[in-house]
Amino acid sequence: MSGNNHDNTLKYQEFQKQNFIGKLIEMLNNPEISDLISWNEDKISVIIKNINEFSGRALPMYFKHNKFNSFTRQLNTYGFSYKKIDDQTFKFQNENFIENKPELLKYISKKKNKNDEDIQSLQIELNDLKLSHGQLQREYNSLRQVMERMRMENNELRMMNKKLQNQVDDLQKMNNDIDLKYNNMKVKNGKIYYNLVSILENLKVENNIGYLDKKRKYVA
Repeated sequence: MSGNNHDNTLKYQEFQKQNFIGKLIEMLNNPEISDLISWNEDKISVIIKNINEFSGRALPMYFKHNKFNSFTRQLNTYGFSYKKIDDQTFKFQNENFIENKPELLKYISKKKNKNDEDIQSLQIELNDLKLSHGQLQREYNSLRQVMERMRMENNELRMMNKKLQNQVDDLQKMNNDIDLKYNNMKVKNGKIYYNLVSILENLKVENNIGYLDKKRKYVA
């Protein structure tokens, strides 16, 4: 009997986070209330023999209340099935709550209520949103980098275009200067040509006059 108590005590310590299960084990190992709660002969169920006295004497020893309804709600929360055998006798059981089988206690867990499920679902959605947000943030950062590169390339192209435009302007200015010089030279050459023609014409006239004078002298 002491071996069983030792095993159950260890198991209670191991499952102290699941307070209700540990308290059930302590209640079953407490000789002071063994007349109120004990393992059934089948060793797979627990019998409460006097509900009223159990509520008034046993429950306050382990819980902050003496309400049997609260106790049964806790049983339900941990997946225990139960039924009233008569007005004062109550039986409950769980497939993993068996006498001298403390190794099965780890399989007993609280049922998730609707709120817990909703919270878990929302948490999953939130995690998905965080992942999606992270992915979008990475894509946004990548797009910004691409846009920044394009902006820099555009600035470089604008600078190159400005440089080329300056070169075109310089060439245009040079061409205008050449045209101006050519036109000036053309005008100047025209004047020179005109002057030369005038000089030649004058020389011809003078030569003709001289020739006629000589001819007249010769005839005379």
